[in-house]
Amino acid sequence: MNATAPELSTARNIAGQVDPLAMTALGDAVLTPENGDDPAFYNFNTTTGWPETAQFNTFAAATAGQVTVNLSAISEGGAHVDGIDFEVTLIDVTEGREKFPRRTITAPTGAALATAISGMEILAGDGYTFGTATFLSDVLTIVMPADRVIRVAASDGATITTAQAPVLHKGLTYDEAVEYCKQIATVQYGRTNRVGFPVVEPTVETVLNTAIGSATGFDLIKVPVVSEVKFDKNFGDNYQDVEYYEFLVADDVDFTASKVQSLA
Repeated sequence: MNATAPELSTARNIAGQVDPLAMTALGDAVLTPENGDDPAFYNFNTTTGWPETAQFNTFAAATAGQVTVNLSAISEGGAHVDGIDFEVTLIDVTEGREKFPRRTITAPTGAALATAISGMEILAGDGYTFGTATFLSDVLTIVMPADRVIRVAASDGATITTAQAPVLHKGLTYDEAVEYCKQIATVQYGRTNRVGFPVVEPTVETVLNTAIGSATGFDLIKVPVVSEVKFDKNFGDNYQDVEYYEFLVADDVDFTASKVQSLA
């Protein structure tokens, strides 16, 4: 759903098709047979325009962590008092695995240490680069890559302080939105590993670029739909089917009833 036109009636399905019947089905599904077709039973939130049962994972950009390493106790004019190199080890613990990617940087001066860290990656090609590090008054300031949790170790005698705790993003980034759609496409359109049979799935990137535009972040909204009570004679018990309608919405969408609610 495009932020500039987020009405349900203009949403596109995963194949990029404008599918008003599917959108209408959302309204139909939340009705029970007793409710009939009275729009009052859609139970839309008057502020957001979404059904009250909607679950929101709203996009919020990451906040990069920032750490200072005070070398004053072992620094003399920007160089190590013993004439040896300063040492800083950066450890990426974001994934929480047993073995963490790490990188150790050594340099004869604090300024050289800052230069070496600026723009560096812990793993070559991982796409997560450190911001511009600075060295001022014996204090090294390290700006971490966004969306990463980095731990710092340094030469004995250094004092390490967290100036800004990292905050991971919420919602979905563009790459995550593409993968999310492809996972759904696997079920809806099918894939095969048989030789000579192509993978069948929509061109998700094209759909997102066409329907969403230049958005780099996406809200994910899930609307659970519970069927009427049914009876299973094999088990002698009642049950209800639960399904989900799932919407990717470009970040900064106008969540107001006038913009979103088009079914009633």
